[in-house]
Amino acid sequence: MASYLLSRSAQKRAFFAFNIIFWVLGLGSLLIGLWSYVTKQSYVDLIPSSYGTLSAIGLCIAAGLTVIIIAFVGCLGVWTESRLLLLAYIFFVLLLLAVQFIMSTIALNYQSDIYQGVRSDMEQSLKYHQEFLCCGVDGPADWFSNQKWSNNSYVPDSCCNKIYFNSNSSMKNCGKDKGNWDLWFQRGCSEVYTNWIFEEIKVAAYIAIVFICIELFLLVLVLLIFRSIRRSRMSYNCTGSTYHYSKGVNVEVRQEKAKNSSSLS
Repeated sequence: MASYLLSRSAQKRAFFAFNIIFWVLGLGSLLIGLWSYVTKQSYVDLIPSSYGTLSAIGLCIAAGLTVIIIAFVGCLGVWTESRLLLLAYIFFVLLLLAVQFIMSTIALNYQSDIYQGVRSDMEQSLKYHQEFLCCGVDGPADWFSNQKWSNNSYVPDSCCNKIYFNSNSSMKNCGKDKGNWDLWFQRGCSEVYTNWIFEEIKVAAYIAIVFICIELFLLVLVLLIFRSIRRSRMSYNCTGSTYHYSKGVNVEVRQEKAKNSSSLS
């Protein structure tokens, strides 16, 4: 029995240790999401569609808050040995695993759709040029064949590279100097921006893998603890019933012996 209790005690210690790591990761996800929202807001504003980073930042913040709450419920459930809280913990961890798996699958399998969406929205925006040091969708020549551009003989001034201008010089009409392409950003914006998005997705995927591994380990631990608590309570109830039953039998035996002795006398 002592070894059994020690085993459950060890399970609890392991659960608390990994759950604290789980909680710290959730807090980190929340802080990274808030930091990204503050520092990357200019990137978010570049594309008004669903391919913008706002959805990813929102998911990061939501995931962090969810993990913090789930970890707290798990610690409280194990500490108080509440089967209701442990069942709630198991349910929400399974739900979180399912959501992470679905979101990771969507992000990794729909990269071509993301790329096409970025290209489509980027054709309507000039803010990318200075944000990502690029010009056009695939390069400066895109502006020469753009029917929406009022004059096909030059590019917007936002395509000009600031490093070729000092603080006192003006960049006005620098895009009209078609004979000097060196003043313009030579790479296209769609590739630069989508590469940035895919890098963010890759980092998120690695973080999700770490989360999933810890969640699976915590799930195994909490199931073992739940089974241990359940068996312990069943054993206690059975022991208590046996005690009361034996006590009743002993009383009946003593009464029967008393009757027999009185009849003999």
